Amino acid sequence: MRQPVLPRHSKRLHSWLRHVTLLRTLLAICAFLVCWGYTQLLVRYGSISPVATAFFTRPYDGRTVDDLPPSPPWRPSFRVVVSLTTTPSRLHKVMDSVRSLTKQNLVPDQIYVNIPEGQMKRHPERSYDDTEIPSELLELAPLVQVNRCVDDGPATKLLGALRIEKNSSTLIITLDDDFVYPPELVSSLVWEAEIKPDDALGVCGWGMLPMWHEVGVVPAYVPYFMRPNGRFVDILQACCGNAYRRGFFTDVKALADIPSVCVTVDDVWIAGYLRMVEQRRSALISKRLDPLDPHWKIIEAHSSESQMTLSRFNHEHQIHYKCVKAIEEKFQQRWTRNFEG
Repeated sequence: MRQPVLPRHSKRLHSWLRHVTLLRTLLAICAFLVCWGYTQLLVRYGSISPVATAFFTRPYDGRTVDDLPPSPPWRPSFRVVVSLTTTPSRLHKVMDSVRSLTKQNLVPDQIYVNIPEGQMKRHPERSYDDTEIPSELLELAPLVQVNRCVDDGPATKLLGALRIEKNSSTLIITLDDDFVYPPELVSSLVWEAEIKPDDALGVCGWGMLPMWHEVGVVPAYVPYFMRPNGRFVDILQACCGNAYRRGFFTDVKALADIPSVCVTVDDVWIAGYLRMVEQRRSALISKRLDPLDPHWKIIEAHSSESQMTLSRFNHEHQIHYKCVKAIEEKFQQRWTRNFEG
């Protein structure tokens, strides 16, 4: 009895299947590595994807990009003050920022440089009293007022002004001490506040992008090319300049009671307070007005002795998400995201 003849190509078929299986395995490994790498980048730096921005921020119906403030001598009907704070190690470097504020197209009614007294809150081994206040800073009075005050950490830039200003219509613009600001910044924020008196306003910010990772939430930044279109966001970044009405803060004592995990992310804390306690929304105006690094900061960034920046520390230790959770626990409610209405 003859045996059936097997197809001659059977070995070749099995060999081809093995190659396909191996290829699929390699592709799966590559896909996993790409996803893992992208997740690590998101966790550490946040997202600048326009897709993420579109999903986790909302359009803002403010002034258009070509709706510019009137030229001087125009002034608003309300008082405008600018406020910043500094640390003992940067007190002698603060003048670059202050000079840029005195040269604004719309000069504010007052510039507060809030310098706490005594030991530094975050680093008790340092003291503000051991550092001499620059004479150039003192000579800028009365426009620039040195306000010796309580140390509330980075939030001192807002709390220092809140404890002085009492009129609810006053616009308080908070800034950082390590940037040079464009001359149009104050006038642009004030011009927007004329028609949007109920919203907190800023130049750069982010929405909260939920993550399956243990970090929980990462920033979905509004990228530079999307800035000419205003957006509602969850957090206004402190570095670019933010504007608040004095009347937004009805309980300064509660605002000053900052959870320890939120001390280094004051912009998250302030945004959470405004959203949960005052039911205020935060929005980016439709202008590109990012600040520049002063010369000393550029040199320090390239120095071999440069230390970890506060921003990098916050990202690597998931401080943003920890602060969000601490805020929700403190006020016993969930933080409603801007894209949720």
